Amino acid sequence: MRKKPVLLVGDVIYDVHHYGKDKGFSIEAPVPVALHKCSTASWGGAGLVARNLLALRKPVFFVSVVGADDYGREFLAWRSPNLIKKFFVDKNRHTMVKERFISGGKKVLRWNRGDSRPVDKRLEEKILTAIKRVLPHSSGVLIADYRHGLLARKLAQKILKLAHQVGKEVWVDSQVTRGKANHRWYKGADFVCVNRNEARSIDRRFDEKDIQNSLKRLQKILNARNVTIKLGARGSASLLGKECVLTPATRVKEVDAVGAGDAFFAALAKHGEISRQSLSYASRWAALATTVSGTEPPTLSMLNKLK
Repeated sequence: MRKKPVLLVGDVIYDVHHYGKDKGFSIEAPVPVALHKCSTASWGGAGLVARNLLALRKPVFFVSVVGADDYGREFLAWRSPNLIKKFFVDKNRHTMVKERFISGGKKVLRWNRGDSRPVDKRLEEKILTAIKRVLPHSSGVLIADYRHGLLARKLAQKILKLAHQVGKEVWVDSQVTRGKANHRWYKGADFVCVNRNEARSIDRRFDEKDIQNSLKRLQKILNARNVTIKLGARGSASLLGKECVLTPATRVKEVDAVGAGDAFFAALAKHGEISRQSLSYASRWAALATTVSGTEPPTLSMLNKLK
């Protein structure tokens, strides 16, 4: 998986961060007031996974769906070396936008807009056709499922089946929505990466204090060869086949934890294998992601400076 482009399938999110200076409370109503300093916009969701892969100099085939709006057109216009993208435009969809408001260094509000409805059957078939075309030329498949409508159960299972038919591994990172996990859609995946909340949603018996047995149950429930649980400041715990591997977190001065999980997943994919070495590398890259404000990936120069 090291040299060929990896095939990434997942929902894109347009991330906006508004930064301001805290001015106390309004005299008109008990609401906080901030003086605007600046705003930034970037690719989030699977787009952030892609940007991390590109920052790590890993070529990417990227398949996703955008809405017929200005945000979608920005996604369509974006170019980058080592990126080949196939974005489908859904005329009945609004691109998912997440705006975060930061005042005095603290997040005071997140404002979401967009559609998370499942794509229609005709568009689903077009997505599957695009995946079929690039699968033979890819190193493997990454699924970054942010639960915003791109991936439904049948499409997820078809992708898994197609990949395995041509001997490609499938790695999955899927979010929990409204307290429910969809990880069983991906039963039989070669690698599944979850955080604590996702692990609890999959297995009610999940116990961080009994991590090895919890990993074994997750592995059995998902029929996955390798499983990793992201534990934040505690690092990660993985079951690689039958071997339990605990990887400590890299100590850094944290600024913003948003996007650290995406950075971790991308750094593993850059290596193309789940091993003690790649887990340690991913831990360092994810830690660096927390030192950057907003949904911005770190850089290789930052990684080279990290002790």
